[in-house]
Amino acid sequence: MVAGNGLSRVPSFAHPPVTEAVVSVEFAPVAAIGFLFLGAFNQQIQAEFPRHEEMIFVPQTSTFAGFQPIQPVVRLRMITEDQSSVAQLQNDRLTLNWRQAPNGREYPHYAVHVAKHRELFDRLGSSVAGLGDEEVIPLIAESTYVNRIEFDAGEQAHEYFSLLTDGEALPGAHVATHFQTIRAVSSEDSRFGGHLTITAEPFAEPNAVGVILTVVTRIALDSADSLDATYDGLAFAHETSVVAFAAATTSEMHSRWGMEI
Repeated sequence: MVAGNGLSRVPSFAHPPVTEAVVSVEFAPVAAIGFLFLGAFNQQIQAEFPRHEEMIFVPQTSTFAGFQPIQPVVRLRMITEDQSSVAQLQNDRLTLNWRQAPNGREYPHYAVHVAKHRELFDRLGSSVAGLGDEEVIPLIAESTYVNRIEFDAGEQAHEYFSLLTDGEALPGAHVATHFQTIRAVSSEDSRFGGHLTITAEPFAEPNAVGVILTVVTRIALDSADSLDATYDGLAFAHETSVVAFAAATTSEMHSRWGMEI
């Protein structure tokens, strides 16, 4: 559990405003993960992810003592036929995105989503091990939720976000809301630690206004730990992101989104 979250259990939402959910594990750069490896990996999972795209790599966000940085050559995106799930691989991370798609499946919830990520990660580890003396060493676990929150007519941001409950006392009429908060987080047993970032960006469209609320938790992993420990860290990141979303939004919105504890 998240230290000091004030909740006895991690909440769940029957119909959250989530439009994208991401689980990701960064690992020590693997030199063998180049064009040929990515093509072979794509072939292994092509039945489930038949579409693919080559993308510019995501820059490394951290440096790790004892590991030599190796610039990725490319990032490969592998996509399901309904375009709702995207597996992304480069030489230092494996990411699995669920995203809202016009004819795609609904968000499968964390347990199903993370099980698929682990299946892909196990396959990745076996493929790397089969090439020689390199191995996949997890270093960062990340859980991200992107939420599209549309305001009903006449509603203002403080009705949605508990961080802005003093908004009623502010002069003038609400036009837009933008904020970011970054917090250090740790598990109650001090086994895991990292950072939580909550960002709100306004949007305005011809038929909708509101906020995109993004919640990201990044957790440092011990490179000597087991793969089970990696996914324990990812579970903690997930719990932190969900608890943070609940803490950042109001009880009225919890009822609207079907929150249960």
